[in-house]
Amino acid sequence: GTPTAGTREPFDARAFHDRYRKRSAPVSTEKEPRPSAAPAFVADVAAAESHEAGEKVGVLPAGCHQHDTEPAYACLTSARRDAKGRAPGDPDFDAKTMRCDLTSGPLSKLTATQLRWWEVKRKHADCVLFYKIGKFYELYHTDADVGVAEAGLVYMKGFQAHSGFPEMAYGKYMEALVSKGFKVARVEQTETPDETKVRVKAVKAKGRKPGKVEAGMRREICSLTTPGTRLYTVLDMRAEKDGGGFEEVKGATLLAAVLVRGSKVGACLCDCPTGSVELAEFEDDATFARLRTLLAAKPPAEILVERGAARVAEIVGRATGAAVEMLEPDDEFPGAAAAIDALDASGAFPKASKTGKADDVARRWPPVLREAVRGRADLALSAVGAVAWWLKRGLVDVELLSMRRVGAYVPPDLGEDAVRRETFVPHDEAQVLLAAVDATGVDEDDEASDDWLASLRRKAPRLALDATTLKNLEVLKSSHPDGWSGSLLHLLQTCKTAFGARLLRDWLARPLYDRRDVDARADAVQELVEDQDLFEALHAALQKKGVPDLERSLQQLHTLGADRRAKSADATAHPDARAVLFDAHKFDARRVAQLAGAIHGLERCAVVANAVKDSPPPKAALLRRCLAATSGGPTDVRAIGAGCFPDLREKLEAFDGYDLKNAQKTGQLNAARGVDDDADAAADDSQNNRDALDAWLRDAKRELKCGDLKWKHTAKDRYCVEAPEAAFGRGGRLEALPRGWTQRGKTKKSRAFAVHDVAPLVEALEASEKTEKALKIDQMRRLFRAFDANRARWACAVRCVATLDALLALARASRAPGFCRAELLDASDASISIEDGCHPCLQGAVVPNDLAVGGAKPKCLLLSGPNMGGKSTLLRQACVAAILAQTGCYVRAARCRLAPVDRVFTRLGASDKILEGQSTFMVELLETASILEHATPNSLVILDELGRGTATFDGAAIAHSVVDHLVREAKCRALFATHYHDLVRSWADHADVQLGHMDCLVRDDGENVVFLYKLAEGCSPKSFGINVARLARLPKSVLDRAAEKSAEFEKRLTVK
Repeated sequence: GTPTAGTREPFDARAFHDRYRKRSAPVSTEKEPRPSAAPAFVADVAAAESHEAGEKVGVLPAGCHQHDTEPAYACLTSARRDAKGRAPGDPDFDAKTMRCDLTSGPLSKLTATQLRWWEVKRKHADCVLFYKIGKFYELYHTDADVGVAEAGLVYMKGFQAHSGFPEMAYGKYMEALVSKGFKVARVEQTETPDETKVRVKAVKAKGRKPGKVEAGMRREICSLTTPGTRLYTVLDMRAEKDGGGFEEVKGATLLAAVLVRGSKVGACLCDCPTGSVELAEFEDDATFARLRTLLAAKPPAEILVERGAARVAEIVGRATGAAVEMLEPDDEFPGAAAAIDALDASGAFPKASKTGKADDVARRWPPVLREAVRGRADLALSAVGAVAWWLKRGLVDVELLSMRRVGAYVPPDLGEDAVRRETFVPHDEAQVLLAAVDATGVDEDDEASDDWLASLRRKAPRLALDATTLKNLEVLKSSHPDGWSGSLLHLLQTCKTAFGARLLRDWLARPLYDRRDVDARADAVQELVEDQDLFEALHAALQKKGVPDLERSLQQLHTLGADRRAKSADATAHPDARAVLFDAHKFDARRVAQLAGAIHGLERCAVVANAVKDSPPPKAALLRRCLAATSGGPTDVRAIGAGCFPDLREKLEAFDGYDLKNAQKTGQLNAARGVDDDADAAADDSQNNRDALDAWLRDAKRELKCGDLKWKHTAKDRYCVEAPEAAFGRGGRLEALPRGWTQRGKTKKSRAFAVHDVAPLVEALEASEKTEKALKIDQMRRLFRAFDANRARWACAVRCVATLDALLALARASRAPGFCRAELLDASDASISIEDGCHPCLQGAVVPNDLAVGGAKPKCLLLSGPNMGGKSTLLRQACVAAILAQTGCYVRAARCRLAPVDRVFTRLGASDKILEGQSTFMVELLETASILEHATPNSLVILDELGRGTATFDGAAIAHSVVDHLVREAKCRALFATHYHDLVRSWADHADVQLGHMDCLVRDDGENVVFLYKLAEGCSPKSFGINVARLARLPKSVLDRAAEKSAEFEKRLTVK
């Protein structure tokens, strides 16, 4: 059995010393008694004394600590229950809470510091607590186990599992855990020992005895970081000795919330590092095709789902691999009305003016959110409410939502038809213009009635690429071990800025559909391809270092400048405003470096915009918008050809009055006169009070006729009057002591006096100095707030440069040999024609192919040919050509003409979904069913070897029926690769079907097959599968037997 605390034998740690290095516990600044040999959190004093008397405990391995063996700690492990007593296996188990008894038993005997850890842990049981003790973050019990196993920490000596690290290493260990799916709660000391004494004294003065925890030093959670709520703050950076900057983050970082009611889906996505939020609400099919497409195009790291929605949780979890968090309906995942109330109460958005409608609480909210409220998009609003609740738990809701970066996600196949509007503005221009309008200001009351402004918010229709297509065509990720090489994004991604790279990824995941939208972007790309000087000038300007991730910087500096981040003991302020950081000056230096980096980055953006100011203006409207300076307000940017790049010089010059270079080194901010009016006024007030004291001393010298009077300051009294001892003798000037003078000190040579008339002047000085000091401390935050006041202007410049960066990346790929601009035809043509086309991601010598479907040619191509003959490559390159063309990029071909494609469907390869109970054949049919349901005459469909997952006759029958549906019902452009030669021959005479095969040379009676990788007309005579078996080096006996059986089967079928 498990030994009791009183009988446990000392653990022999000598055998483990080679694997677990020793480490001394960090020194705490607290004065709570801690036994020298026992760990800080030992509850059983008898056990501690027992081990004190015997052999000291060394470093124990995992599984041998206090929480592993003692029943009092079983609430962390085997006896784990949530606050309502539910076990982990219960479907309603709430992992965020933990039931533990702190009022009786061993845990009740813990110190105040220890009890506070348990209080925090039981309300945040799903988090690893980084618990601040002095200058170190400590991990205890099961948290220590996680830190050792997952973050490379080591156990300290003792029976209590305990590990830790210094304050400056927070970013390293936080990211080590969060990147593996853990949540990290940072618990800080939020008062000094002196402040604790003052607070406790005040409680006692009211006649109440403070409790044990209340009497201890106050500690609060100051941040809660999860995979979907990373913010990249200064605390998250690596230590300077480790190179600074942030730990590399691989994979998704978005936070999402999904709500399903019947066939309707509501979703909200939040990119916490940039403070951007997207809402969505749409009808979906039984396979959740649109939801899967959304999650594939914008993969989240964390998804919030209502508790009880097990099927939804299973679908989104398997579709993304993200962590799924189950939230309580109503309380944590609120309904629409409760979500609106919560957003209104949060203070993230301005309150509606008194002149507005009484029931229109969203009148001054971001336009998209306002329209969601007015249009009763209840599921989307509920999802926003869930995201807001999760952000509030992480203490960042106000900081992120007040960025006002709220947009709408519309499924690619549901984009708004621009024909209905009188005014048309191409999509990319509209996005730049929206940023310019926000920077110059717009009256939201006039917005709804302004067709031009409404046209800017048009949701451009997109080429729909569902999750299956993105995967099969390797658009964003590849099958390469690194998941990146060989993907289409890898081919295009040469952006020099992080925000440009994000924009390019969005363009590629969601290409445009309207020909005018595509042509506007492609015109800009073409000009960059053909104008060498323009391309080189912009490339050189962006190539230079100095442009940080400004999108993220704007959010970080917005947070640092928030009013609730002001240093304050007020309980309504953010806990971080009260946090006691021992390396505060180093973190302040990092904060200033962020600001200085942002300012320098914006200056670099201005350099990019001015790179071609002495050259003729670009011809492409999109380039002109991004490069030319804006000349005025919203009315001016409407003009055709008007520039959108804002004037940055005047606003940036306002920060020249701060010594940012020195502040980056010291963490101390010094401002020149005239820069900070509040600080200047406080400094003037203090100086005036000092001048008043000096004036009083001059008057006293004159009235008393004693010129030797001077000020003396002591530890207890400031501004005592010091007079020489000689002035107090007979006949001395101070023989008769003036009224109101009280002696405070005496030496052989002088005496010091507190003067009654001086006391009010000293009080006034101390009050003004206190104000000046508070303003000095808060000066850095107010500096960030001043920077944030022009956030819309900075964001406009970032949007312009991001667009230029993404366009340059497309142009760089388009300048490669063998690429051409695709010619977009009218949608009614519904054709695609490619001459000498190749897959752009293939390297080396590639055999080009011509391909034409639709127009003068039948819209369906039945493709046969030998195994490994290039059928799948041909199918893929046709789809990739359409995607590149509608992204605005050139296509790898001698010539390409196509009508815009509304959706690309792919049915490729063989795979199963065992965990979902779906066989390979079932997966094939589910994907095919989605194609047959959603394909339109403007779609492009490729199917490769449909029906091979079942018996030959059944598979051939299904394949034949699918071809029939595509030809007679869907009437879409379709490429159908198959080895069913009877199927191919049965459609040989149909007017809407053309036959093709990948050509090859057959030698030695089929013993040797040479692949030509060239598309030819007609049907292939065989698939030559035995030749592939020979290439795979199957034994000769097996090959010979296979050849015999093949001839036998073929003869038997021919006879029939």
